[in-house]
Amino acid sequence: NGVPRIGPVVINELMYNPDVGVEFIELKNISGAAVSLADPPNPDPLAVVPAWKFTDGVTFSFPAGATLPVGGFALVLPQPTSGFENFEAFAADFRSTNSGPGNVTIYGPYDGKLKNGGEPVEISRPGNVELDGTLPDVLIDRVNYDNSAPWPVEPAGGGPSLSRFVSADFGNDVIN
Repeated sequence: NGVPRIGPVVINELMYNPDVGVEFIELKNISGAAVSLADPPNPDPLAVVPAWKFTDGVTFSFPAGATLPVGGFALVLPQPTSGFENFEAFAADFRSTNSGPGNVTIYGPYDGKLKNGGEPVEISRPGNVELDGTLPDVLIDRVNYDNSAPWPVEPAGGGPSLSRFVSADFGNDVIN
């Protein structure tokens, strides 16, 4: 066995137990090309366009046309908290409340909640159609975080998010 294959998109940051604010998942494109998070448009308007999706931790499939530019970031947010009329208002409030580049695309909402005690979070892309007609998921990245040592304990309700030190290194390694 060799070293794990990394990317082209990685789970770069998890805010799983915020003291104040909203949990989120940050993705980063570590490749040298833009990455489409949905297969190219299918000429059949009734056909389902396979999309990248979270296959563990939370439930969310990226919409048609979703892309990450070279070196780009995207945030995926949960269902809006009470007081918001729709996801767009929730995302706008998140953007105005949290400092960060305005060019980061926000997707969502995802179903579920990141577990405060840790869990695996996976993002997958559609594979090739099998002989039996099924479309398998191909795992792209996985972080199986925890809220106790050897994982950093500060993100467990103490403030900061859980972030990779080096985006292009293996993210399921507690050292990174």
